[in-house]
Amino acid sequence: MSEISTLSRLIRLRKFEQLEVEVEKQIHDSSWLKVTETLDTIWRNAKPAHVYAWGVRDHGPNLKEFSESRIDGSAYNLPQGIIRDALIKLLDLEAITGIDVDLLESFADIEGPNLQSIREEVCRRSLEILSSQVKRGDTFLLDIDEMISSPYNGLVKEIVERRTAEILSIGRQPHIKEIVSTYYGFTIVVEGTLETDKIGIRNDTKSAFMDCVKALGGEITEVRGKRMSYSPSLFPKCSNSKADLLAGILSLAVSGNGNRYLFNSGDSRSLDLLIRHLTSPAARANRSGIIRALASTGDPKALEVIRNFADAKHEIAVGGIVALGHIRSPKIVSHLIDKSKELLNSGKQLSYHQENKAQAFLIALGKTENPSALPILENALLHNNEEIRFGAITGLVVYGEGGDEVLKNQIYSILELMCTTKSLSIDIIFDAIVRIPAIMIHTLQDDPKAMNIIEEYLKTNSRNRDRLKYLYRTYVPEKLLSKRLRKLCK
Repeated sequence: MSEISTLSRLIRLRKFEQLEVEVEKQIHDSSWLKVTETLDTIWRNAKPAHVYAWGVRDHGPNLKEFSESRIDGSAYNLPQGIIRDALIKLLDLEAITGIDVDLLESFADIEGPNLQSIREEVCRRSLEILSSQVKRGDTFLLDIDEMISSPYNGLVKEIVERRTAEILSIGRQPHIKEIVSTYYGFTIVVEGTLETDKIGIRNDTKSAFMDCVKALGGEITEVRGKRMSYSPSLFPKCSNSKADLLAGILSLAVSGNGNRYLFNSGDSRSLDLLIRHLTSPAARANRSGIIRALASTGDPKALEVIRNFADAKHEIAVGGIVALGHIRSPKIVSHLIDKSKELLNSGKQLSYHQENKAQAFLIALGKTENPSALPILENALLHNNEEIRFGAITGLVVYGEGGDEVLKNQIYSILELMCTTKSLSIDIIFDAIVRIPAIMIHTLQDDPKAMNIIEEYLKTNSRNRDRLKYLYRTYVPEKLLSKRLRKLCK
């Protein structure tokens, strides 16, 4: 396994202690600069988390993206937020997660024989970086309680003074946008919306602004403006990614809706707010989005709150179940295995909702990338229920390399089963005959037996022939197709 594959997998699974050991080894074998180059490649190839909280079929990956990821070795489903978490842990910056700097570029030129020496220099530089950040007015996401017991405690007084000066400078009749652009104003808005069933900035929240300023020695006589946008431009002193995150947090708190960055970035700095907001009355309209955002972080702290929704009886349970797979803790793997077995071995005809939940459990097992999931998924491939087979196929697809091996070993059984089962729906055909060859096309197109089955199906099933050809042409990169498949798809 290459350095990129090794590090990206440890990051994706949030195995940060093992990541430290591996980085220590790579520093010893080459250099810290080489490690940062590898990490930079992973960062540049990062993709959104693609967590969906509703229809089970939405959890399947984009075929073209998946096919190409298998060829170039790039990591699928690794958002930048998780990479940032890994770097924060690796560089020992957990006391200052609000530091707003390119963590790789800023520290790549450090020289040292081991990780400890690298961290010591990182700490020295971070003091300078953070001091400059505070001076320009960005104190968002800096927890002074964490900093007090860290090497950065000397900056706490400066941060408090900056926050005070910031809110006192907005005048006696500030617009609501000016207020939320300050640390205290932003915090009051976000915290003040959690215990209500209404959205929007309420009068008591505006009163809280006035009380805050009065306590700091100033005075606000009027808060202008009733409506506000949630644009990153509200935070001009922050980097683009941090401004996107703050805008997403603000939007979720006030309107009940987040933004794309918040839901797909995997940035755990919003985790506590998301957990609290998910259980608030105002979150009802957007719980699916919040579950997506929590799952995209992969952080075990989100486990219990997601599990509560996964155990629910309503439709959101499906999204909650699949979201559990992103957490990937051993505890949740055992839970998913037990629930999968319970449904797969029930011996009864499953209801529509039970079928959806069974699919979701299998897909979640695949997302855990835990070896103990593979036997369950392999057995489910030959289940007599089409929907369960769909879940097994998708679970093995999202598992990655180990899942590919199971699919290869079972490919004849899967394809033959597809050809002999008359009631297969178009969606199941899509996955049985399009998804698998799309992912393993470079293997299957050289396998005469597999290709004979596919070709025979295309010839004999006229109802779906045109649909299948369209799917191949649309989703499979042409460079991966053999002449035989190109001819079939014309």
